[in-house]
Amino acid sequence: MGSRKRKVSKKSKGSTWNDLVNRFWGPATDEQMDSLLWCGSCFPFGSVLQVARQLRRLKRLSDGDFDKAMEITHREFDEEFELVRQQIALDKKNELATEEERVLIAERAFEKYVRRGCKDGFAKQDWLEAESELFPWRHR
Repeated sequence: MGSRKRKVSKKSKGSTWNDLVNRFWGPATDEQMDSLLWCGSCFPFGSVLQVARQLRRLKRLSDGDFDKAMEITHREFDEEFELVRQQIALDKKNELATEEERVLIAERAFEKYVRRGCKDGFAKQDWLEAESELFPWRHR
């Protein structure tokens, strides 16, 4: 039932997307249609024009072979996912470094407060001085 290749008429539900597959890939089974639309819409997320470009690119790279197109898409998706995962890990590492930096600045600012005899009213000045002493390259 789902293995029969079909050309979708413009009047059917979701015809714009199905027309894209018909035009830029060719007749496809229902399962292939769904997969190709998923592949086409994943890279990059977006408009009908972007999906059409992706389908055309996939057909060119896979020589029209559906299984090869799926392999290409999954490989690209895995590579993109890995880049995102690495960026998240880097962001978390930077967050930790930033938190550690805040602790160091707070400790130094507190030392200045104590050296001054615990007089209030200089918190911002103490913080900025501590920051510039610990990280002078930020204040150039």
